[in-house]
Order: sequence, then structure tokens, then C-alpha cells
Amino acid sequence: MEAPSKRWRLHFSTVLKETFNISKDVAGTYNVNINGISGKFMIKVPPVAPAISWGLIGGIIAAAVVIIGLLVYFFVWRKRGEPRPS
Repeated sequence: MEAPSKRWRLHFSTVLKETFNISKDVAGTYNVNINGISGKFMIKVPPVAPAISWGLIGGIIAAAVVIIGLLVYFFVWRKRGEPRPS
């Protein structure tokens, strides 16, 4: 892919700053050469946040409710029907 370019004719003491906007979609290191002056720039892809698995969270909550219900049944309700020692 050829980057945008311009050609300038300058006097010996003239300083010119030129800006090029380059859009790259692929991560990596790109080399640049402008009239024998070399350089490079790096494109980094931002990390993607993992998706929240609502099904897994719902399943964990449901399992916790069932376990708490069973514990209440075995340790509270079941003891109410047992004969008390005299």
C-alpha cells in the first residue's frame, strides 16, 4: 500500500514540517522512508474485554439458592419434627 506523498523544493535554510495521516488496521511495525530518511512506527491493537457470561452467573446463583435451601431444610425444618429428649 502506497502512503500519501508530497514533493517540495526548498532552499538550503528552510525548515518544513509535514504531517501525513495514515490509517492502518493491522497491528505491526511499519517502516517509513522519506528521501533517504528512515523511520518506523508501531500499530498496537487495544485488548478486547471478555464478554460477561450471564448464563454462568445465573447458574451459580441458582445453585447457591438450592444449596442454601437444602441446608435450611436439613438443619432447621427437619429438626422441628424430631421428638425432643426428656
